[in-house]
Amino acid sequence: MLIELDFPEGVVRFPCKKKEEPRLLWHIAYDILPLCDTLTKMGAEIADSFGRAVSCRKGCGVCCCQMVPLSPPEAAIIADVVDRLPAARKNETLSAFSRALDRLDEAGIKESIESIYSVRTDKKEVLAINRKYFELSIPCPFLVDGACGIYSHRPSRCREYSVLSPSEYCANPFDVRIKRLLLTIKLCESLSGAWSTLAKKPPVIVPLIKALEWVRDNPDIRTLSVCGEEHVVRAVLEHACKNANKVMRERMKESNATP
Repeated sequence: MLIELDFPEGVVRFPCKKKEEPRLLWHIAYDILPLCDTLTKMGAEIADSFGRAVSCRKGCGVCCCQMVPLSPPEAAIIADVVDRLPAARKNETLSAFSRALDRLDEAGIKESIESIYSVRTDKKEVLAINRKYFELSIPCPFLVDGACGIYSHRPSRCREYSVLSPSEYCANPFDVRIKRLLLTIKLCESLSGAWSTLAKKPPVIVPLIKALEWVRDNPDIRTLSVCGEEHVVRAVLEHACKNANKVMRERMKESNATP
């Protein structure tokens, strides 16, 4: 079956198989992640039609030193990726996570990032903490030679992040000259909402650097399964589409209010 969704970037027809047997929620989440790739491609094509090409290239990796928000199912995907890495690579990755957390602890912001995505934090405070994180120059534990080492399993927010401005500006992601490809989707929030409903817990967004710890402390995320997969997929996609159109309306309102 196809689920048709009218996003601001265009109409998407997302394939979904009807299955009777239970499936793990994080497996379903993995199947949904390509939606971000589809919308990113559509957004890039729109930008290109206006003469604005995406400047992201393999080997840059500056954006991979920023804090990345994950939904609980995406945190489970990350934990599973680490579990299945070859022994040597797994040890290197675990060491990278450990070093990063030590750096955050030394900088005095480890506690801040633990709650930054889980409470209604002021936007200015969120920006300040993200800036402090970037200034520590902590590379993503999966960054290998300037490229993503888990590209097919990368989180939704990584898939949604592209820039249109010259790549040299990216040395500082907070440079006002940076022009991002403004997609409307924020899939991690919709996946977090689905997890919240099924787990009967408040919505949570997990910083990638805390993913392994979070999954360790919340092992049920690995085993949470659901029947009627197509209903879960439809609910997540429709929530993402509804929010995307809300974001677009807000942007248009702001644009019309600007002299």
